[in-house]
Amino acid sequence: MKQLSISVRVAAVALLAMLIGMPDAPAQEKLTVNAGEEVLVAKLRGDDEFPSVISTKAKGEFTAKVSSDGTSIEYELSYTGIEGGNVTGAHIHFGHPFSTGGVAAFLCGGGNKPACPSPSGRVTGTIVAGDIVGPANQGIAAGELAELLRAIRRDRAYVNVHSTQFPGGEIRGHIARVQPTIVTGTGNIEGAVATFRTLLGDPLNGVLVGQQPAGRREINWDAVPAAFTNVDNFPADFFNTRSPRGAVFSTPGTGFRVSDTNFADVNASYGAQFNFFSPNKTFAAVGSNIMDVRFEVAGSVATPAVVRGFGVVFSDVDTAGSTKIEFFSHGMSLGVYNAPVRSDAGGLSFVGVVFHPSTVEVTRVRITSGQGALGANVNDVTSGGTLDLVIMDDFFYSEPRPDVH
Repeated sequence: MKQLSISVRVAAVALLAMLIGMPDAPAQEKLTVNAGEEVLVAKLRGDDEFPSVISTKAKGEFTAKVSSDGTSIEYELSYTGIEGGNVTGAHIHFGHPFSTGGVAAFLCGGGNKPACPSPSGRVTGTIVAGDIVGPANQGIAAGELAELLRAIRRDRAYVNVHSTQFPGGEIRGHIARVQPTIVTGTGNIEGAVATFRTLLGDPLNGVLVGQQPAGRREINWDAVPAAFTNVDNFPADFFNTRSPRGAVFSTPGTGFRVSDTNFADVNASYGAQFNFFSPNKTFAAVGSNIMDVRFEVAGSVATPAVVRGFGVVFSDVDTAGSTKIEFFSHGMSLGVYNAPVRSDAGGLSFVGVVFHPSTVEVTRVRITSGQGALGANVNDVTSGGTLDLVIMDDFFYSEPRPDVH
């Protein structure tokens, strides 16, 4: 195999207020996070309006990333159920959680940004220096993006969505930063995996029942019994019931499959296409290239849990951006993180992310493995097909701890 290709990417030092809990929303892909980019998040609700709390069922979320050179903020804003008539505008304001601050930048409804949809919708855009409008009376002059970023880093900015009935704002959320440490590897990925294990911490807790005080969990498929190997009905809760490790799966497809032939029994071409990391079983969703992992306290009966880091070994990533993990915290996306393209004949790739500080709560991850589902008549793009097909091997994640929300 080729020399180890490993990248450990650390966003700028950040302070994150613990994210306020709400049920996970249906997944929608969010911003792809790259090296050196800061991640910004905000949950919006009427209870956080100031000075007057607003009674509304509306809610929203804001996710953004700051470019590594600090010259732009790429954002997505979504909201549902605005009750106060039309949405008249949405902005980033300069102010602490219990203040009313001036507008620093438009997100929609002005400032050359998209119109604001009503009563629900999603808008995207990019803020650059020319989009900063102030507030001059609070010390941020027009064009001073660096000053706005300084305010965000000091926990002094919020997102506000305004409506006809509530011109001061119907839903609002303070902007917090998360600090992702991203580890990627391709080729000989042993070093990348070792680095990620260190970040998650020791010991390896195996199948110990209940929350452990520290450490990590791992899934490598190799102990899956014959009855659940090379069949399409691998139990979604296997790794919290039969083998308690605190992980429960779901997929928009029809099931899951563990293979000891690298799926050559599904399609003969796959035997030479795919490879394993830990001998010799591998894993894929059936009927889809997408799966979700939710966390429970190991061995518990439906006791929701959170983790702070998660990583996956993939086999045969041929196309950049085809294979990725999206992280969610109580319904809010913490960004999408791509697995690197394969670099040698072995064909293995790894991506893992650990979030800091430890108060960041990952409640769910969505894994996209390539561009389509495996199938008897579906070949990989390198074997005459049109799709990049990818399978999975080992999963790594921090010890699941109870979700107190």
